[in-house]
Amino acid sequence: MKIILLPGLDGTGYLFKNLMKELPSTLSVEVISYSSISSLSYYGQAQEIATLHSDEDVLIVGESYSGRVAYELCHLLGERVKGLVFLASFVSKPSIYSRLASIVPIVHFP
Repeated sequence: MKIILLPGLDGTGYLFKNLMKELPSTLSVEVISYSSISSLSYYGQAQEIATLHSDEDVLIVGESYSGRVAYELCHLLGERVKGLVFLASFVSKPSIYSRLASIVPIVHFP
């Protein structure tokens, strides 16, 4: 199984550098760099990545911007996806109502 690390908006994967140092060398890990991908849409980027991994099981890690790419990749690879991790990410932009979160009281139910 391959672990695919999808970077945030910088698109370089540089923020995974320290993580890569800590992972065991026995793991098969690939950091995607968006500079090697020509598409500009989430779906198009996922399609390009999917063609590289259509014949292997994967665990996908989508950081920040790449959450939506990871989501699209799950649909494209189907059962090949054995796990999905979102790191400080999103699938769609937050609702305008999310701005009210800081002033809405927290309610605890017994």
